[in-house]
Amino acid sequence: MSSRLLVVDDEAALRGVLVEALRDEGYFVREAPDGADALRIVDATIINLVLSDVRMPGMSGFHLAEELRRRSPATSIILMSGDWRMPSGDLTPFLDKPFELDALIALVAHTLKNAA
Repeated sequence: MSSRLLVVDDEAALRGVLVEALRDEGYFVREAPDGADALRIVDATIINLVLSDVRMPGMSGFHLAEELRRRSPATSIILMSGDWRMPSGDLTPFLDKPFELDALIALVAHTLKNAA
């Protein structure tokens, strides 16, 4: 069975590129434009990994990650941003934007493998 991913980003064009690239790798991928929609999806279905932007209106990716850890501890998280850095000591996988799709795909595979 294919892993179930959720891509969360307020930039629709980028979200579309990421969803397409991950689907091409064989993943089942849902998408959400913000943290509130992401939480509704995670509450309603099993998601193995959430890939989220950090800067979004309403709820930051950091806050989304905190909520995910509380609501769905088995769900892996990868954060991404072009202008934020992970706080020191945080072990959440992180991608600096812009990134190569190959780097994203490798990090997703690695994260899912380590979660199993």
